[in-house]
Amino acid sequence: SDGKSLWAVGKGGTIVHTTDGEAWKPQTSGTRQDLDSVFGTSDGKSVWAVGQGGTILHATDGETWKPQASGTRQPLMSLFGTGDGKSLWAVGYGGTILHTADGETWKPQNSGTGQNLEAVFASSDGKSLWAAGDGGTILRSSDGEHWSKQISRTSRQLFSVFGSNDGKSVWAVGGAGTIVYGTTTSVPELFASEASVSGDALQLTL
Repeated sequence: SDGKSLWAVGKGGTIVHTTDGEAWKPQTSGTRQDLDSVFGTSDGKSVWAVGQGGTILHATDGETWKPQASGTRQPLMSLFGTGDGKSLWAVGYGGTILHTADGETWKPQNSGTGQNLEAVFASSDGKSLWAAGDGGTILRSSDGEHWSKQISRTSRQLFSVFGSNDGKSVWAVGGAGTIVYGTTTSVPELFASEASVSGDALQLTL
């Protein structure tokens, strides 16, 4: 959480790590699958990565990576969880949503959609979650298990979703500069177009 220890993942199983935010060193992932997302606990001691072919990797020391069984061959595009790493979610193609309550054993959840999911975000307590993907798809869970479709008012592909720590406000960005904003306090289950920018908006963070 201090930004001193960071990981990045990419093509061909690439994982790189920095302990000072400047000098990056490669780590051995043990896979040639493209990796699409990485998430670590707030203390940086436990880290997960997901990617193509249903790949899930885990390192308990921030360095030694071992595969975990995902039970799917669908590409996994995004990963997010609670700061203590006890509860994590991964989303991917075909509406895939996986969850682990112990950081090891992954189980599928019913997303209610066949659309590809590109991003997932969870509140700090893991009780409010959002997923976004193709066709303007936005899903919400208020218990970490059951998902419902939200009204996004866009058919654009959404690449990233991020929100407040309490999960009550959330933004999603996507193709053709789409930016949508939603809140659970004023208008539940409704997203409104907030703004747009030139080109595709690929990533969002606060």
